Amino acid sequence: MLPLPAELWAEIGTQACITQCDLCSLVLTSRLFFNLFTPLLYTSARISPGSVFDLRPNASKYWFMTSPSQLLLETLESSQQLRQYVRTFRLEKGNGYTHNLTEKEIEFIAVILALMDQLPNLSVFELDRASYRSDWILYLATRPSLRLSIIITYSEMIDGVEAAPQLPYTATSLSIQDTKHVILAHLVFHAPLQRLELPQTPIRELVDSHIKYGSPVLPLLQALVLSSFIKDVVGLLKCTPNLVKLQFGFNSADKPNFQDLKGVVPRLESFTGVGKILPYFMDGRPIQSVKTWGLLDDPRLPSLAKQLGSTVSIRTLWWKICVGLEYDLDYIATNCFHVQELRIAFGSQVEEVSVSHLSKKNHIITSYRDTCLLVFIN
Repeated sequence: MLPLPAELWAEIGTQACITQCDLCSLVLTSRLFFNLFTPLLYTSARISPGSVFDLRPNASKYWFMTSPSQLLLETLESSQQLRQYVRTFRLEKGNGYTHNLTEKEIEFIAVILALMDQLPNLSVFELDRASYRSDWILYLATRPSLRLSIIITYSEMIDGVEAAPQLPYTATSLSIQDTKHVILAHLVFHAPLQRLELPQTPIRELVDSHIKYGSPVLPLLQALVLSSFIKDVVGLLKCTPNLVKLQFGFNSADKPNFQDLKGVVPRLESFTGVGKILPYFMDGRPIQSVKTWGLLDDPRLPSLAKQLGSTVSIRTLWWKICVGLEYDLDYIATNCFHVQELRIAFGSQVEEVSVSHLSKKNHIITSYRDTCLLVFIN
């Protein structure tokens, strides 16, 4: 068998099907594989608290963790070379967390945070189903040597208090999902965030927090994910002049008007949201990517010229259509002829209609089950 190039082996090691155990086995295979796969093995550091603790005087300083986590942390602490490989640090759920942290447990967390501060290339910190205190997040979000993306998923802030930090924020991205509506508002509205994802945070709480802090402008924010659209969110959007990507969730009860949105998010290139508010965000903006569902509130709105009102050619269009399919497909085929990727989901009873509308437009069409995926090849 001819040897594969090192670049190809490295590509194999990054595939989703390759687990940490697989990488460990590869590292132990040969010196060549050791050199190739060791950086990949330590790219992502995942640790979790244990349930049985060794409290002897000579116990590991990482006594609060599971045995594999202790070994990983001790290895990183002892090797500057290995610390340079770490890009993602993930703290996962464990039985060791309680709502009443002891002084020893708080001291332990300080040790972990100090080690993370020595990871020069760390770019992502994740909390997954873990309890945490707000000051831990604020500490990481203000590290001068780091520009972190902070991801908090199904976790719970146990102190319920968010104070202003003593150092300037350095975090560049924040994602909070299902954390009992915790916003970390001071961080959101004072950090130099480029990306903000709050897909399950009640939109009213976010809007009120923005007003509470004096409606600050967020000039660096380029991507924003919100749970829903309400009319009052326009005030927040007016403070995001450089926003490029905007996403709203399913629960968007309000409908904006064109006058309120005039001049808002002028650089918007990507929009995801329910069909009834789509025209209001398309009109006059350089949108190239659209993901929407349901019908437009009125497909014949005057603002809907070619490209659904965008000032440039739409390249990607994902549309889940329920009724009115014939008109919508005809509009898309006639006015969005620069689309390179088109995905339309519908019931199987109208699959034949969709094909008849678009097969004559020089498309490749692939149908599967109740969905039709159409890719333009103009």
